[in-house]
Amino acid sequence: MHRRDVRPGPDGPATGVVDIVAVDGKDRADIDRLYGEMYRLLGHPGPPAGWIDEVVAQALRGDRGLFIAKAACVALGFIDFKLVRYHAATGSTFCRIFDVFVKPEARQRGIGRRLWLQALHTAKDRGADSVELNVLPANEGAQAFWQRQGFRLHTLGFRRDLEAHHA
Repeated sequence: MHRRDVRPGPDGPATGVVDIVAVDGKDRADIDRLYGEMYRLLGHPGPPAGWIDEVVAQALRGDRGLFIAKAACVALGFIDFKLVRYHAATGSTFCRIFDVFVKPEARQRGIGRRLWLQALHTAKDRGADSVELNVLPANEGAQAFWQRQGFRLHTLGFRRDLEAHHA
């Protein structure tokens, strides 16, 4: 567990000490609420039924990294990632970050950076050579955050909705 006082944010004083901890079974409801808020802010429906249970179960088995940021038992954010043991292009082990979320009222206080650094240290300890993630094109704040962390554009992704198109 990593503890640190957070600096004041734009909306007022800091909430005090923020802990970054690996999720345990008691954190399932907090992860559900954080994922729900993230999806609402993105304008997307929530994940399919049972999906968050599977993410938490994978984390508890050690098959996935899932850390949560808490201050005074209040969940402020999380990072969800997994190690991929073989990258087809490089032959190396890499870390894939799936989701990072910090509640809007807790942003600009270093919590996202601390979550990311915890994932980085965990990935390095487990043998990862690099880290990859995706950011939505319209999410300029996230793009700027990851660029400040030393990330660079690596690939371009494409998507096609299957139900809207006929072959």
